[in-house]
Amino acid sequence: MSDRHISATAGISGLLWVGGTALMIAGGFDLRFMGWGLWLTCIAATLTIRRMLCNQEHVSRNAFELGRDYGRSDASVHSLR
Repeated sequence: MSDRHISATAGISGLLWVGGTALMIAGGFDLRFMGWGLWLTCIAATLTIRRMLCNQEHVSRNAFELGRDYGRSDASVHSLR
């Protein structure tokens, strides 16, 4: 059992990747399926990039807070020197 957090964006993006890929494979029979598959994979790529940027913003914010608290005497982070 894992307590890993999976966001709704990641779940929806994963489903769109799978659905888009399946439609593009089905596009061998009808090009309309290929078009819909391409649209779905474009949306999935956009959601994947958005999730990556949101995660990076969260990491940057945590690093900023850690650096700001470093100089305080009551901070939980202290120099190891």
